[in-house]
Amino acid sequence: AHFKQRAVGPTTGGAPRNLPEMQLIRNPVLTSILLLSMGNIIAESQYDSEDMSSIRHFGNPDTGSAIESVATKPNLHMHRRLLTANEEDPTTLDDALNEIHALKAKLENANSAMTLDQNTQHPDEAEEEPESHILDNSPAEGPDWVELGEGNNTLMAAMVGVKPGATVMVTFVDKGMVDFMRNWVLHCRKSGISPIVVGAMDAQALQATREFGVRTFSMEHSIESFGWGAQIGIIEGLMELGYDVLMSDVDTAWLKNPIPFFEGTPARKRADVLISSDCASCQQDETKGLCVQAPFNIGIMLWRRSELARKVLSEWVANLKQQGGVGYMAEQVELNQILRGKDGKRMFPIEPVLESDPRGRGAVVWSRNPEGLFAVGMLPACQFTHGHLYMLAEVPQRLNLDIFVVHATYQFGSGREGQAAGKRQRFREHGLWLADPDHYFTEGKFLVYSNIVPDDVKEGYAPGFPTHQAVTGYHYRALINAAALAKTLGRILVLPSWECHCDRHWTPILPGCIMANSDLKLPFRCPMDHMLEVMMWTNNPNNPIQVRERDFLLNPRFLASNDTSRGLVYVKGDPQDLWPSSAQHDSATKYIEWEAGATDHEAWDRVQQAGLDQVRVLEFSSTYRSFCGFEHPKMEEAFNHVMLGAIVNEKTKERSKGALDYVSWCCRNDDPNGYRPVPVRLPMPGAFDGHSRCKREMQNTTAH
Repeated sequence: AHFKQRAVGPTTGGAPRNLPEMQLIRNPVLTSILLLSMGNIIAESQYDSEDMSSIRHFGNPDTGSAIESVATKPNLHMHRRLLTANEEDPTTLDDALNEIHALKAKLENANSAMTLDQNTQHPDEAEEEPESHILDNSPAEGPDWVELGEGNNTLMAAMVGVKPGATVMVTFVDKGMVDFMRNWVLHCRKSGISPIVVGAMDAQALQATREFGVRTFSMEHSIESFGWGAQIGIIEGLMELGYDVLMSDVDTAWLKNPIPFFEGTPARKRADVLISSDCASCQQDETKGLCVQAPFNIGIMLWRRSELARKVLSEWVANLKQQGGVGYMAEQVELNQILRGKDGKRMFPIEPVLESDPRGRGAVVWSRNPEGLFAVGMLPACQFTHGHLYMLAEVPQRLNLDIFVVHATYQFGSGREGQAAGKRQRFREHGLWLADPDHYFTEGKFLVYSNIVPDDVKEGYAPGFPTHQAVTGYHYRALINAAALAKTLGRILVLPSWECHCDRHWTPILPGCIMANSDLKLPFRCPMDHMLEVMMWTNNPNNPIQVRERDFLLNPRFLASNDTSRGLVYVKGDPQDLWPSSAQHDSATKYIEWEAGATDHEAWDRVQQAGLDQVRVLEFSSTYRSFCGFEHPKMEEAFNHVMLGAIVNEKTKERSKGALDYVSWCCRNDDPNGYRPVPVRLPMPGAFDGHSRCKREMQNTTAH
């Protein structure tokens, strides 16, 4: 109903005798560019006021005046109506189409009175090729997969109502990451970023995005051979429609509108592309300018529609096609090589653009492309930040800078599903996940425990990995006991903060336990994906223990729930400094002392007798010595089986003599320091010779 085709009769003058069928498609470019049977004349108009000052013409000097002489103010209103036509009211489009035919008739009458000289050049037009910073709005021949989608699901249809010249925020998503799309959209809306559009890589994602009220288009029929390189086609397509393109991966959270920042200095305004990096040091970026040499990360890019930008994109596409398709990360590697050169000489020695300081934050420098000087801006690492700086080192939060976006990189997980689970949890841990439903916060009762590591756990161990190994063993034992208590008491386990003394990375990091040029300081708070296989806890039907992220109880959505009542459990023998600050209880807070080494039946009875079964949050001083197993052997066997799979990767697990051997994450076989993985032995609940011995040991020892 939205596509109207009309036959057009013969015309006079220099125009061809037959105009191709006219299609009224819901997009801003085809409705703002009049292709009106006048040879190669293309009149592009953007109406910011009711005049013809923005008419742009190609090929003949008389085109502008011819159109201007017949384009009356009522016809200018027609353009706006086309951009805002209601998709649910085809009559609006019919009326607009009739006005197009009326305008065409006037243009044909004017055309018959003038001679079109195709070889005449406008005297004001420069003969030299435009430089890269001159915006190029002319139609360009893009790759054969630019026309994204089919029918009403095209990229062009998605852009109806958005004037050419705007900066468009765009991402792309498939069915496995739909909740990330919702989080991305919610952050963009909260930050006032508009317009936004989402490319859907399959039918399920397309439907979900439409239902969420977002501009969307189908990528399913156009990029199937390009896989991970999907974003290149979107950038090409939007630039061809006349937009600047702010492309970001869907695993980003936008906290502030970046458009004013992009226009904030002459150098940034001059940049052909602004791009994020994997630089892991705000200090290196701020004072030494070393982030200019860090690898570009294409997860966040602003592309301006300059002529040279088109050529660089075309080179990017051509090189990838020559490789026979796009594998994981191949498109990022290829763009780095295009911008820097395979020998690095395109950007070295460093030559700044305008007043940009290559030693300062977010430099803009020249890339010496064979087609011309290409202005490349490195987005500041602490403001367009990533998973290591924001989620491990936590440096940007302390620097009092505007943080525009957080990209969930530097994360661990098994397979694509595991990666998604880890990224989702990273966002939750920092209060950046907005896509959880209300019942995530309003339903259920919770168990939380203090996880402050006693000093005697670390005594006698050398700094770095040896201390890390000892502390990790404490964490796992406390976690297993807390999970057993949560299962016994029918509560959701709120995970703790984990103190870690060694980073986890895929490059050699020993003996210092920190990767090179990193702002990370030891010890630091480990994210969940450093300690556990996240999807085994958050998306595993075989694990009966539900969990929430650290700091869940500080989330405003939880605090806004009607019931935040707490009960406190102090495990006898725990030092007072194990109590969290919330344990400064008043007379209204229920409180019990807990004999170390309880079984599941004993734990249940104690909570019931103390009247703590109804409180929303049950808080333990610690759990390291709190539990000694299940009284029913099959219950204990089933629980241990779950823990074995939830903590230890299948490739590294061993079970012997009731102990769990867990291979730590931080060491690699190819580490030049010669380190090898070292197992951490973890007693399971009930792994001693009977519960009575476990009780004696727990009651006669400190937390260590």
